Amino acid sequence: MFEQSILSPTDRARPWPMVASVTAQTAMVGLALLLPLVYTEHLPDFLFDAPPIPLPRLAAPEPVAASPNPRQPSVARTAVDAGYRPFVQPAAIPKGIPDLSRLEAAPEAPAGDARTGVPNSGLPSGFAGERMTPIAPPPEAVPKPAPVSSAPVRVSSGVQEAKLIRRVIPIYPALAKAARIQGTVRMAATIARDGSIQELQILDGHALLRAAAMDAVRQWLYQPTLLNGHPVEVITTIDVRFTLSN
Repeated sequence: MFEQSILSPTDRARPWPMVASVTAQTAMVGLALLLPLVYTEHLPDFLFDAPPIPLPRLAAPEPVAASPNPRQPSVARTAVDAGYRPFVQPAAIPKGIPDLSRLEAAPEAPAGDARTGVPNSGLPSGFAGERMTPIAPPPEAVPKPAPVSSAPVRVSSGVQEAKLIRRVIPIYPALAKAARIQGTVRMAATIARDGSIQELQILDGHALLRAAAMDAVRQWLYQPTLLNGHPVEVITTIDVRFTLSN
């Protein structure tokens, strides 16, 4: 069985209520959209209170002074382009290198002001035309040599022994050898600038061995000790060992 329709036969014959309802709703929506455009004073104030965006101001270009005679170039342009020569393709390739010594010497620049060195070529101050007097660079400062100290330099015995270039072996004293005396003689030595022994002083050692040790050490020779490139005196200690074989 088919379901019965909700609309009665009378409602089906009269569709104007539906048309009227749709028309009324459309009019209400259109009115809601048009009212803000007609009555703008009712719109929120924040839409109109926003400050305008400032536009950047462009500086006006400076006027360029026109040359009184456009055919005659300015003096500054002539001074800058005085040495300019356009490149021209040669008619033929030369077969050899020309002899530059035969070329004529360039004419000297006209004499100018003695204070500025600028030739009197009719140019304003600051332009020298094709030639300008070269300015000599300032002299370089010569570093002064470091002062050489006259006081002796103290050096360890190990470092100074590596500079020994002549060693004289001491003669073993006969009395000390007969008495079977052995040991080390220590001396304080002052070495001159040329590496020779200048002064000796006994610090420790047996009395029978001291003289032989000093006689041998006085003949020793060292390489000069340099300080800042200059030889200096040296104070060090020297040990001489006396040993008997079994």
